[in-house]
Amino acid sequence: GNENTREDELSLFFPPFMWLLRDFMLSLEKEDKTITSNDYLENALEERHGKNKNNRIRKSFKNLFKSRECRTLVRPVYEEKDLRRLSELDNSCLRGEFVNELNSITHSVLRTVRPKKIYGEQITGAMLATLLEQYVEAINGGSVPDIKKSYDYVVEEKVRLAVEKALKYYSTKLESHINQEKLPSLSTLNDFSWKAKKEAFDIYRCNGVTTSAVHSGNRELLDAELENIHGLTCRELGKKSEDLCRSLMKKLFDENEAQFELAMQNQTNVDTEDSVEVLLQQRDMYFRSLKLLIRAYEKGAQGPSKAIIFAEVMSRQVVNHIVNYVHTLSSSFKVEIENSRSKISKIEAELMLLSKELDQEKSQHIADNERNQSTIDTLSSDVHDLKQNLEDATTLATETQATLKWSHENIMQLQKQLEIERQSVETERKTNSQLQEHVLSCERDIDAKRNHISNIEQNFETLKEEKKSLTSSFNETQQKLISCEQELAVSQKELEESQTFIDEVAKHLLTVEEDTTRQVMESLILQVETDVLNENISAQEKLVKRLLEERQALHERLQDFFMRASTLPDFYQAQVFCTEAGLINNW
Repeated sequence: GNENTREDELSLFFPPFMWLLRDFMLSLEKEDKTITSNDYLENALEERHGKNKNNRIRKSFKNLFKSRECRTLVRPVYEEKDLRRLSELDNSCLRGEFVNELNSITHSVLRTVRPKKIYGEQITGAMLATLLEQYVEAINGGSVPDIKKSYDYVVEEKVRLAVEKALKYYSTKLESHINQEKLPSLSTLNDFSWKAKKEAFDIYRCNGVTTSAVHSGNRELLDAELENIHGLTCRELGKKSEDLCRSLMKKLFDENEAQFELAMQNQTNVDTEDSVEVLLQQRDMYFRSLKLLIRAYEKGAQGPSKAIIFAEVMSRQVVNHIVNYVHTLSSSFKVEIENSRSKISKIEAELMLLSKELDQEKSQHIADNERNQSTIDTLSSDVHDLKQNLEDATTLATETQATLKWSHENIMQLQKQLEIERQSVETERKTNSQLQEHVLSCERDIDAKRNHISNIEQNFETLKEEKKSLTSSFNETQQKLISCEQELAVSQKELEESQTFIDEVAKHLLTVEEDTTRQVMESLILQVETDVLNENISAQEKLVKRLLEERQALHERLQDFFMRASTLPDFYQAQVFCTEAGLINNW
């Protein structure tokens, strides 16, 4: 029973059997009944009665070859001599019955024969050769060939070769892609990898066993190996890109170092007022050099590490430049602050001297003002007296007019002269009303005339003589008036000069006060700006220190992440690093 079961299982692997009987001359009859060639085969395979040693063979034959048939061929020719040269004869020289049977057999074989399959899998020539090697090796070793194990071995070998071929193709494609003159980006590599992976799977399907039970496992293995190769290629590309980008950044910074030093150096010979403009020019020069460097880097950098190397190197270099420049500025500002303090001390000393001089000038100016005021008061009092005398003289002249009528000729002449003099006095009074200097002179002249008129009232007879004396007195008064006018003009001029000098001194004092105030304000503003700048420098130093600490912390976390990721299997490492590289590249 076990043997029959075994043979039934093996029958699945045995091909259809065709028994071809050449030069068949027997008649296909049994018990006077015509039979077919297949009946003839089945009759031959029937067990014989008794212990026939061929019964086991017949039984095994029937169990193993479930699909079997028998075909017969008559002799191809009649003549014996033609049998020895059958290969040279045409079909026309052969028996027609033979040719018909041969054509029928050929058509039957071509119609029924199918490609060799085991477990539904088509067997190729290489697989058949491997199977035969396994069978021969087993038979030579004295054991029965195990078809299933042999087939599994053949399938595994074919799948292994297909996997190797697909992996080799995929690895070669990726290696050639990253070894180009221009390194691809990670997204480009991923797209190319996806296409190459698809082609590798096509190669695997064309060369592997797609319906085998081991196909799914090997497909997963192939997928894992492809991902591993992709991860290694990504790391290799990242390393190449990192080396290229680092060397490019070093070259660019070396080439632009002179520009950076020129932009960052301290301008010690620049005035304080121009320091802000110089700082802005230095900042613009530095950023122009930095923009040119970035453009050159963007033009020459390649690969997925382009962005991360740029961020790393730029952050380090720029922070170093800024820190150095801040230290330089801090030292420069400290020197400038000390210079400003010394200048402020000098200005304060000068202010003290100016203040003392101002106090002295103020005291002198006050004394001059007091003297000028006393002079002005005296002149005003004299002018007031002259005005009063003029009024009295006018009243007296009016009273004496009645008395002087009887002396027509002399009085008329005197009146004419008096009217002339009065008109002159009135004119002079009007002039003195505009100019106080003339008023003083006129009032003195009128006083002299009043005295002269009084003498005329007392002695009319001596009027002519008094007239002469009055005339002389008038002349003297005129001279005195002129002298007074001159003195008043001189006093007015002195007063104006004093007022001008006072105004100039006041303006000078205001200018000195404004300059002093401005210098004090500038020193205070400079002090405030210095304090603000010191606070900004301290804040920048703290910020730089905090950034360096954060960078160090991130670097330690990244190292810890890489250490933990390195403990993962290669497949997960590839997933982690490729994803991270993709994120960095996208960033």
